[in-house]
Amino acid sequence: GKQRREEDEDDDIDIDEEEEDDEAEENSEVSQEKTAAEVAAEVGKLREQLQLGDETKTPLPREPLRDFFKRTVDVWVRLALEGKTERMSGKEVRREAFKMAQDRFNELWPILRQLDELEEEQKMFEEMQSQEKEKLREKLKAKVKKRKAHMTKMSKKAAKAKEKQGEAEDSDSD
Repeated sequence: GKQRREEDEDDDIDIDEEEEDDEAEENSEVSQEKTAAEVAAEVGKLREQLQLGDETKTPLPREPLRDFFKRTVDVWVRLALEGKTERMSGKEVRREAFKMAQDRFNELWPILRQLDELEEEQKMFEEMQSQEKEKLREKLKAKVKKRKAHMTKMSKKAAKAKEKQGEAEDSDSD
């Protein structure tokens, strides 16, 4: 009887330790969620600040300057002509337009690279979160299974004890 009680106490200790492990995992998940949220906020802030939603004035990820200019030439030509009173040749207009596109490209390039890295980081956080949630789900399933087994074991012990008590009472009444 005494040894069985010690085993039961050991089972209770294991369950408590698992709960502490789960709490620690949940806390680390919260800190990662915060980090992912901070990254997302930083990305959004940069996009808004630099008007990156306007594809006519923003290079696409990893787009070379030449391709960016080809894709957006009309915008830059219009901007180059805006407010000009003197006549400019087509070549001068294109040169001015290219310089404006190049300035914008050079201004945004390091930031776009940083954004690209932040977005990759954000994807990694999201993947890690989903993997951790899956691990936690599996761990919880295992814990539930273990608790069910423990409860079944305890009810069988209780039934045997009740049976023995009944037998003892029957033999006492003889």
